[in-house]
Amino acid sequence: MARVIWRSVGRLIWGVLVLPTVILTSATPAQGRGSGVSIEIVLSGAFRSDAPLEIAVTTVSNEEGDLYVVAHPGESPCGASLPRELDPWPDALTMGLVEDGVPVGTSTARRTFRPLPGRWRVCAYVDNLTGTSYIGQGTTTFTVRDAAAPEVRALSSAGKAGSQVWLRYEAYDDSRGSRERITVRFRGRPLAEIRTKFTQRLYRSTVVARWRSPRLRRGSLRFCVTATDRSGNRSQPSCAPIVLTR
Repeated sequence: MARVIWRSVGRLIWGVLVLPTVILTSATPAQGRGSGVSIEIVLSGAFRSDAPLEIAVTTVSNEEGDLYVVAHPGESPCGASLPRELDPWPDALTMGLVEDGVPVGTSTARRTFRPLPGRWRVCAYVDNLTGTSYIGQGTTTFTVRDAAAPEVRALSSAGKAGSQVWLRYEAYDDSRGSRERITVRFRGRPLAEIRTKFTQRLYRSTVVARWRSPRLRRGSLRFCVTATDRSGNRSQPSCAPIVLTR
């Protein structure tokens, strides 16, 4: 039977509150006929998308083998296909965390990684040296809270006065979606505002928003973009000039 243990400790040191570090432990006995391997998976960290996690996999084995540890979003069983809604996610989200040899006795493999927000499953396998069969398997799940703001960068844009102008900017968010607020300013004062719908921003890509420019006289014209994800994390504004021709 698998066991899962959560430990959370908070301390007050010199008047400063130290936030707790959560340690998740999952141990699963060996699977496979005649095997003698146990696997323990320990994840330690704040379980926030803006902080790394450390994974430690300890094996106790009576024969040599190879250890493979992978992680994927969602709670699908180890070896199963990912849910359909996760198909458009980047391949990097299914991470090979550890590849290491397993000696006879007790050994521990460690690695630090930074998963994206959401629910995750970790799968650990030990196979024999010939790679013909598994001699042990362990698994656990965990959740990472979305604590990172989206990233945006306004890009210099151009158009014709009195016509439609394409405002260009780059956007990315690690929680699968964000929406942007675009403010156009003329001589430092707000002139127009555009709000987009929540849209997947799986990769850092260039986005365009349409804005119809009035016939303006000479003056400084620029736009600023702020992005917000579904968890309410908000980016810092990014601004760029707009160049209009007559």
